[in-house]
Amino acid sequence: MANLVGAKTSNKSRKIQVKVNDYELRKLLATLTKMDDIAQNDMRKISQDLAERAAKFVTTWAYNAPNPAQADAVMKSLRINKRDKAPNFTLGGRTKVTRSGAYAGNLLFGSEFGSNRLKQFPPRSSKKGRGNRGWFIFVALQRFQPVIYREWLKGYEKIVDAWKSRAA
Repeated sequence: MANLVGAKTSNKSRKIQVKVNDYELRKLLATLTKMDDIAQNDMRKISQDLAERAAKFVTTWAYNAPNPAQADAVMKSLRINKRDKAPNFTLGGRTKVTRSGAYAGNLLFGSEFGSNRLKQFPPRSSKKGRGNRGWFIFVALQRFQPVIYREWLKGYEKIVDAWKSRAA
């Protein structure tokens, strides 16, 4: 479970897409596509609820960031994917988040990882693995990861049991 929640970053569009990145869970998602529409819609509902809870958890951690005003501005760009069967949300992009018209994507990486050159951002966060630890998004997701894993699997098992009773 070391890499359950992954983030796909795009420097061009300056977004972070937070989604499930576990091989075992992706295999379960593949089996879910073979079930009926009721099961798939139930899984979407569970995933959307988990994504909303994770987003709220990250939002509360934004106030622990070195520059909470920037972190709050970045959190205004949060979008939850409602059609996915796994918890998934996106931050950043071309959403204007300040009165001066700054885009969330321009603030995202500086407020999350910091900078030693640009004074408007906090100092660089500490090292972790091949990159930096981050100030609020990745720290919060790392703490919330066991909840996502446990609740998603519990919901999956409940849906599979209900589907088996309908199929029989």
